[in-house]
Amino acid sequence: MESCCAVCLEQYTYPVLLPCKHSFCYLCVKGLNGRCALCRGDIPPDYLRNPVLVDKKEIAGDVVVEKGWYYSSKDGGWWKYDKVTSDEMDRQFGSQGQFEVLIAGHVYVIDTKNMVQFRKGDPSIKRKIVKRGDDGDDDIRYFKVKGIAGLYPPSRR
Repeated sequence: MESCCAVCLEQYTYPVLLPCKHSFCYLCVKGLNGRCALCRGDIPPDYLRNPVLVDKKEIAGDVVVEKGWYYSSKDGGWWKYDKVTSDEMDRQFGSQGQFEVLIAGHVYVIDTKNMVQFRKGDPSIKRKIVKRGDDGDDDIRYFKVKGIAGLYPPSRR
């Protein structure tokens, strides 16, 4: 496996192995529209629900609710942002009302004033965002987390 993803040209984040044996970041695969970026081989429609993780230790067991950034799921519950996006949100939070991040091949606007995210150019579909754990959240244990960045833990696949 190469040391960086051929799509984002960054160090792998949650690397997955496609059926064609090429590896990419999980979020990069989400943005590939069903075909491998290197060989154009098909990616099965259900692959994103049950990907082959290169390093199973990166997301093992159940996802615990911990301090960090989360976004609402379209069908209930919350997803934890990946570390790279979460670190960027920490850097940008409070410095301006909105900023842009690249997620799964799409530019998203993070609006920290209204605590929402939406795809740039399409503000009609918004997801709530929240930072948990900084203010002694008593209700954090009732916070249903589905996984990290759209990636379910093995126990929920």
